[in-house]
Amino acid sequence: MRNWLENALTGISLFFFALTIVESSAQIAGSPSALPVSFQYKTLFDGYKAVDTVFTPELYGGFSFDENRTRLQLELGNLGAPIYDLLYNPVYHNYLVWGNAPFYHQRYRHEQVRFYKVNSPLTEARYTQGYNRGQLFRIFHTQNIHRRWNYHLHWQRLNSEGFYTHMNTERSNFTLSTDYISGDSRYTFQGYYSWQRQLSNENGGLRFDTVFTQNTRRDRPLVPVKFREGKSTSAVQTAYFQHRYDLLQIKSTDGEEENKKLFSFGIGHRFRYERERYEYFKNHRTDDTLYFKQFNYSTEQTQDSTIFEYLRNEAFASLGIGERLEVRGGIGFQHSLHGGRYHRHYFSQYRTFGELDWRLNRLHLEAGVSFHPAGEATGTSAFFGRIQYLWHKNFRLSAWIENSVEAPHAFYRLHLSNLTGWNTTFKYIRYRETGVAIDLPYFGTLTLRSWLNEGLIFLDSTLKPFQYDGQIGILQARWTMEQPLLTWLTYRHTASVQQISNRHLIRLPESTVEAEIYSRFYLFRRNLGVIVGLGGVWFSRFEAMGYSPVLGSFYLASPAEIGNTLLADAFLHFQIKSAVITLRYENATAGWLTPFNYFAAKSYPMADPVLRIGILWRFFN
Repeated sequence: MRNWLENALTGISLFFFALTIVESSAQIAGSPSALPVSFQYKTLFDGYKAVDTVFTPELYGGFSFDENRTRLQLELGNLGAPIYDLLYNPVYHNYLVWGNAPFYHQRYRHEQVRFYKVNSPLTEARYTQGYNRGQLFRIFHTQNIHRRWNYHLHWQRLNSEGFYTHMNTERSNFTLSTDYISGDSRYTFQGYYSWQRQLSNENGGLRFDTVFTQNTRRDRPLVPVKFREGKSTSAVQTAYFQHRYDLLQIKSTDGEEENKKLFSFGIGHRFRYERERYEYFKNHRTDDTLYFKQFNYSTEQTQDSTIFEYLRNEAFASLGIGERLEVRGGIGFQHSLHGGRYHRHYFSQYRTFGELDWRLNRLHLEAGVSFHPAGEATGTSAFFGRIQYLWHKNFRLSAWIENSVEAPHAFYRLHLSNLTGWNTTFKYIRYRETGVAIDLPYFGTLTLRSWLNEGLIFLDSTLKPFQYDGQIGILQARWTMEQPLLTWLTYRHTASVQQISNRHLIRLPESTVEAEIYSRFYLFRRNLGVIVGLGGVWFSRFEAMGYSPVLGSFYLASPAEIGNTLLADAFLHFQIKSAVITLRYENATAGWLTPFNYFAAKSYPMADPVLRIGILWRFFN
């Protein structure tokens, strides 16, 4: 099955690259956009943005050569391994829905899928050397089949081996997205398909942390680990499309504003299907039974799986007044399946929703509300509001509020079958978030966010889920700044402070600082661009989470502190026309300025010093 699917995806890739040759003269496609540039992209949740075709240092300086990476994410040993975020984010720390949050950073998620608008074919290839033996290769291609129809193809392959025995990761990601608008602008379509699979050898972490902290064995493959045969597989498939047709359109007939939309009324349909599967398998050795005892069905073997299927099918109506105000409302059917090796549970429900999008000069207002009137999650609801004001090109004010009630007995992940069946005693979770962000010239961006959550669910030290009855408050302040010190020298940083009412449950550092300084200059009559610099991150001490390879999840391990750690790196980039070659020496201070205390989770050290080499190459037309 796996070989057949990979061959099919390869065939699709070749087909669309053949279209590149046949249709290389296609013109701009996609929904209307105000940006007067040739290469643009948008997501399902954000408007059009310009593609950085000249590799500005703001994006490709320093560590962010790969814009998906940041030093504020702790990776458990090797490329593709689980990641723990140092800054609170409800997607990774709230555990509100089913899923393997430690792997979310390695996936191409629903909100990240891009839809392009280009006036000529664009291809980008990336290669990055992994730790020890291993590499990451990523390529995307986008072009217009004709002037109103665009497609985007994204493929990624990772093979990375860690420093310690039985630690390696293989991952494949494939995504195809398309965007279409009819000639009279009455019909629009957006959709994508994504297939992602990851295989990991799981060693369960170090058997004795002191072997690392005291550096008694410098040859890392000889350091004792908990497991030597554990394996996990994580696979996700997603299909999504949304289309809309305007039954009524009224357009202006005035000379300067001819064909400008004055009023519209339309109907639409939205469909989303997602299937996520996590499997774990391990042959037991005698000494393996010291760890995660509750998962040993026998002394020979552990094998289990968890499956989640989700289908949402919705119809809606939309009303537009001019080109600045749009109101949508609809009703939909939602069906879910939770399953494991020994049992399955189906449930259905209905969802009603309304959405508002209003733009007035420099003001942008968004709002939405949803409610489940029937089904197993009856009574759950959600509300959000967001406002943005652009006073000047360098001054922007944003504020938002979110409030939701979740049903954990319906949506919370089912753990492996020998742990929990269906727990219907969990009460509803209440989630609240407010935030404000200000962009100021020369000073950067100030962001203040607060959360007040009630009824969150966690995994205890025995890997059993439990619900905390009280409220947990989080206040996060963050300051991001980038400032040229000289014409050839730039400094930037992100400093954060987090106040948490219960640090035993929400385990995050109180303070984090990420900073770098780099110089950009040109050689050989400006034919070679060079960026050279230093960067690092520091975070205060906090209680470490544990990571369970059996569940693919973080849990509340017995108390052990990590942090007060400095991680530094040096980098050097060379830009030649549309190609960027990068060299980066990561964790360069380990063992001398930084003691052997750089853990990402309990018993899981981060990678030792490593030289990473990469290349990014863009091809136009």
